[in-house]
Amino acid sequence: MLFNSLEFVVFFAILFILYRWVLNGKTKAQNFLLLAASYVFYGYVDWKILPLLILSTVLFYGLGMAISTAKTARRNSLYSTLGVVFGIAVLGYFKYTNFFIGSFQELFEHLGFQVHRYTFQIGVPVGISFYTFRLLSYVIDVHRGKYEPTRDFTVFATYVAFFPSILSGPIDRPNTLIPQLQKPHMFDYPLFVDGLRQILWGMFKKMVIADQCAVVVNAVFADPAQYSGSTLV
Repeated sequence: MLFNSLEFVVFFAILFILYRWVLNGKTKAQNFLLLAASYVFYGYVDWKILPLLILSTVLFYGLGMAISTAKTARRNSLYSTLGVVFGIAVLGYFKYTNFFIGSFQELFEHLGFQVHRYTFQIGVPVGISFYTFRLLSYVIDVHRGKYEPTRDFTVFATYVAFFPSILSGPIDRPNTLIPQLQKPHMFDYPLFVDGLRQILWGMFKKMVIADQCAVVVNAVFADPAQYSGSTLV
C-alpha cells in the first residue's frame, strides 16, 4: 500500500475519523486501533510476513521486562545479549541468505550441476530492517538504564509496528514515541493543520519531484555502461 495510492487515502481517512472523532480521548482504544491498523497496513503487502513481526514483538517485550527485573548484572547482560543476537541473526538470515544462495549456485554450476536460483531463494520481509533496529534500540536502552520498559503491550507493539514508519523509517527511539502513545490524545486543530501541511508537502516532493527524476535516473541506473561519465555524475 503506497502512501501516494488511492488505497492509502481511503485507509488513512477511515483511520483518522475513527481515531480522532469516534475514539477521541480514549487512549487505550486509540492505541489498540493504531496497532490493528498498523498490522493491516503491514499485512496488506503480504500477510505471511506478519507472524515474524508479531513474534519479534512478543520476544523483545518479554526481554525488556526480563532485563528490568533481572536481579544480577550477569542476567541483565544475558537477556540483552540474547536480544541483540536474535535481532542480528534475523537480519542476517533475510538480508544475506540470497547472496550465499547465488554463490552456491555458481559453485554447483561450475561442478556441472544445474541448479535454479529460485528453488532456494527466500523473500525478504519489507521493513524488517526498520522494526528490527527499533527493537534492538529498545533492549539496548533498557539495558543501559536509559529507558524504563513499558508494561503496556499494546503501546509497545504499536511503537514497533507504527504504520507511518515501519516501511521506510525513521527508526524512532523508545523515549521519543512511546511516551506520546501513553498520554491522552485529544484533537488539536493547529496540530491537525500542521500535520496535513507536512503530508501534502511530502506528497509534492514524492510525486512531483522524486517520481519525475526517477524516470531519468532509473534508466541510467539500469544500464550505466551506456552513458558518459558526466551523465553518471
